[in-house]
Amino acid sequence: MKHRPLHLFAFDIAAPAHLTAGSWRTDGDQGHRYTDLEYWKDTARMLEDAGFDGIFFADTVGYHDVYEGRPDEAIRDAAQFPVNDPLLLISARSPST
Repeated sequence: MKHRPLHLFAFDIAAPAHLTAGSWRTDGDQGHRYTDLEYWKDTARMLEDAGFDGIFFADTVGYHDVYEGRPDEAIRDAAQFPVNDPLLLISARSPST
């Protein structure tokens, strides 16, 4: 049986926190740098060094309103909020500098 190569992709979002709402409270968390181009360049280098093939950016348009139909809790915990358009990061991450 011929084996196909395994492809690895990271999963991220251009926001303070993604699937770990409130992680910004943890020591060492770098989510606050989600608007810092150097953060994303460092992430790209790390993934490249680790042999990843690419990255998928979640693209949420709006806030999560899971509690009483209001965004209050999502905003308080930075649950994918605020979020930037990931397209702006793609061109900045492509050069290998």
